[in-house]
Amino acid sequence: MNSGLKNPVTKIMAYAILFVWGVSVLYPLLWTLLDSLKNNEQFFSNAPWSLPEFPLLWSNFSYVWSKYNFSRYFVNSIVVTSGSTLLGLLLAAATAYVL
Repeated sequence: MNSGLKNPVTKIMAYAILFVWGVSVLYPLLWTLLDSLKNNEQFFSNAPWSLPEFPLLWSNFSYVWSKYNFSRYFVNSIVVTSGSTLLGLLLAAATAYVL
């Protein structure tokens, strides 16, 4: 299978663009995960870019799950995501058939 990127400069530029895109997608997810492991003092401090101090508070996840009925919201998200994906696939298949 020929990738079409024979020129090394083009290949390096493509990989650089993909790397920048990957970092721009993964960085906010990592930042959110690290913020979720902080206590309230660390989270509301004047240093939002700081790393969480040890011990990491994995109990924040169980607290939100039990206190705020997060399981219901999670199931709602799964239902909406599944339904919209199924509808999108059906519409795309019908459109592809027509075209």
